[in-house]
Amino acid sequence: MKRILAAALLAGLVVAALAAPAPSAQPAAAPGEPPPAPAPASDPGARRAQAVLHGAVTDGRGTPLAGAAVKIFEEGFLLAEGLTGPDGAYEVPYSYVPDIDWTLVAWFVPAGEALIPEIYILRESLRSKTRELWSACLPRVEVRPHLRLDASLVDREAKLQQMGECLGQQER
Repeated sequence: MKRILAAALLAGLVVAALAAPAPSAQPAAAPGEPPPAPAPASDPGARRAQAVLHGAVTDGRGTPLAGAAVKIFEEGFLLAEGLTGPDGAYEVPYSYVPDIDWTLVAWFVPAGEALIPEIYILRESLRSKTRELWSACLPRVEVRPHLRLDASLVDREAKLQQMGECLGQQER
């Protein structure tokens, strides 16, 4: 039962994270909430901080993964992307708005289909937290100008086990 729940949660996370509104679409505020912040693409005057996300991507056994995509999103909009080298190392420069309450996430996507993508929450907006849009099982780190983030991508079975363990801990 836990594996089914974990699989459903994982599938829902992937679908929800990839289903971003069109750049011109502006979500309506829920009753009693402040209006949503403007989409990043529509706020060219915002002061952006320069940052670099770097590290290595490996498989569950620690073997470096060449050609894995590293993608950084701000409020669902792609900010920057890069690929890992033969040694699994990557470095992705990007800019973000530090003074606005927007969600910032990093996706690590393997070149093949044998491994499951990994998502890291770099910063989660209050609106996202309130609506529990991201699973508590996703790893979270604090965004910094020079952030080292090593990611380990695992197969479906290992990911389901990780999610099941996380969900089990939350039930206690």
